[in-house]
This record gives sequence, structure tokens and C-alpha cells, in this order.
Amino acid sequence: MTVSEYERKFVRLSRYARECVSLEAAMCRRFEDGLNENIKLLVSILGIDEFVVLVERACKAEELGKEK
Repeated sequence: MTVSEYERKFVRLSRYARECVSLEAAMCRRFEDGLNENIKLLVSILGIDEFVVLVERACKAEELGKEK
């Protein structure tokens, strides 16, 4: 699953678990937990607490991984 596909599914399912993702920072941590290990490693060190920015960086990390 690509990061974009994962993001769409994550957002759709997060509607049913509002208590788990009530704060944007918590939503970011949950999203990071579901990422591919290589992408997670690259984005988790950035400490991003804005969901849109996190998804953008994860997509860029995914593209970097495809270039190798």
C-alpha cells in the first residue's frame, strides 16, 4: 500500500476512533506507527505534529525509496 492509499484509509477509519486521535499530535503518532519501517525511520526523527505535513514528508520519503 502506498502512503497516499494508507493516508486515505487512515483518515476514513479514524472517524470511528476519535478518542485515539483526538489531538493532532496523537493522530500523527498513530499514523507513523502504521508506516513502512523505512519511511517511519525517516519521518519519525522529524517530530512532526501536523498531519498534513507528516503525510507530505512520508510521501517524499516514499519517493526517495523508489529512486534507490
